[in-house]
Amino acid sequence: MIYEDEDCSTAKPLDQVFPGATRHDDATNHVYKLTIPKEGRTTKAAWYQCKGSARNSNTLCKVKINVTAARPTPPTPEAKNKCTAGGEELNLSASPQLPLTFVCPNDLPLKPSETRVYDNRDGQCTNEVDLSSLVDATLSGTTQVDTLAPGDTTYTLTVRKLPPERALLCYRCAGQSASSDSFRKSRNPDDEADCLVKVTIEADPTSTSPPTTPTETPSTPTTSSAMSKGSTVMLYRNIPIVILAAGAIYRI
Repeated sequence: MIYEDEDCSTAKPLDQVFPGATRHDDATNHVYKLTIPKEGRTTKAAWYQCKGSARNSNTLCKVKINVTAARPTPPTPEAKNKCTAGGEELNLSASPQLPLTFVCPNDLPLKPSETRVYDNRDGQCTNEVDLSSLVDATLSGTTQVDTLAPGDTTYTLTVRKLPPERALLCYRCAGQSASSDSFRKSRNPDDEADCLVKVTIEADPTSTSPPTTPTETPSTPTTSSAMSKGSTVMLYRNIPIVILAAGAIYRI
């Protein structure tokens, strides 16, 4: 029992005043332990009174207990750009000013490795290459147990420099059933149980390509073009001979 009024006139059940509260009494040592749970706790005051022995029954001591409401539990932050199921597709972008983060859950691990990526210029997300061959960037993964579901991994793509031409990257948060290469090749890409993370990195606007100069192949003069005006053709023992205007003689 406990009192809600300072006069201690009406005692009420402890659980009614503070839901879920308990009291442990050590009568031998006259020690009493009151436990009030945080969940649903509101700010209020309550009282106990201690009475003297039979000879000192008029001796009273009031004990005031001030209870403050528990701080509300902050909502668990939702992970941005998180793959939640196979067949999902995230279309994202990254730049040196805006690093990209995305999350692969525990049951959809990242494919390929952090130093590799799928070149997505063909839109198929299957051509695996070195990340450095497409863009000057790095990918790193961190598991944050305090903010994410156990096993979820946050990946950060940091772009150091824009590429000379637009880069189209792709990652997979891959379903376990589709993890083997042989199984993957036997399936249509549209039927994959993977979540695709497609990343666009725009080209460096200051990058210019050197002008290309067409290479001309000199033409070989033909017999007819080699003969200048005034040249004479004659046969000598069935061998054609060209006599040029300048007097030079060529056998053909």
